[in-house]
Amino acid sequence: GIRPRALLPVSDATPDTLGAAVELVEPMGAETLIHARGAEGQDLRMVVPREKRFKIGEKVRLACDPTQTHLFDSNGQAVRA
Repeated sequence: GIRPRALLPVSDATPDTLGAAVELVEPMGAETLIHARGAEGQDLRMVVPREKRFKIGEKVRLACDPTQTHLFDSNGQAVRA
């Protein structure tokens, strides 16, 4: 599991980034919630400052801090939080 504030848009594709396409841009005052679809169909969300602009259909690269992830087993039990 990755919280939306732990995903960040980056300019360069590396083995540690995810490719995604923006599906919905949801302004929330000082921040914007971006809904995106990963290259393998993953439903992704990221929260960015309102100054960052994205367009529907735009291709983005996303990175996250591995210390901000949570791992679960097939039963939904936390393996690492």
